[in-house]
Amino acid sequence: MQAQMEANKVQTESRPFYFPHGLPGLEGHHYFNLGFLSEPVFFLMRSTHQEEVALYLVDPFPFFPGYTIELSDREKEQLQLEKREDLLLLTTVTVQDKKLYTNLAAPLLFNVPGRQAFQMILEDRLDQKRVLLQKPSAGEDSSE
Repeated sequence: MQAQMEANKVQTESRPFYFPHGLPGLEGHHYFNLGFLSEPVFFLMRSTHQEEVALYLVDPFPFFPGYTIELSDREKEQLQLEKREDLLLLTTVTVQDKKLYTNLAAPLLFNVPGRQAFQMILEDRLDQKRVLLQKPSAGEDSSE
C-alpha cells in the first residue's frame, strides 16, 4: 500500500512532476501537476503546458491488493529514487459504459520529493491493460 502512504505528500508540493521521456501519445508534454480527486485514491494529472491534456489516475492497491512490481536499479536511477517510501505508483483510468477500468500493464511511477516520474511498461502483464475497477471489498480482479 505504498501509494497510499505517499499520496498525502502529493498535495503539499506545488512543483510539477517531470517525465523526461514524456508519455506514450503525449510526447510533447513533460511536466504534470498531480492532485486528488477524491480521498487519496483517485487523482487528476494535468499537463502544465496544456491544461486540457489530463489523465485520471488511481491508486491500484485498494482494488488489487496482490498487485506488485519490481524496479530494476536502472529504473530506480531514472527516478532518482533514494528510498522506497518516496515512491508513488498510480495507474491510468478510463471510463466506458459507466464503468471504470485501469491499466495495470503500464503503471506511472512518481518520486514524490524528487518530482521525477515515468511510465513503466510491464511486458508480462499486457493482458491487464484494461481491468475493471470494482469496490475494494469485491474480491477477485476482473479483466476484459
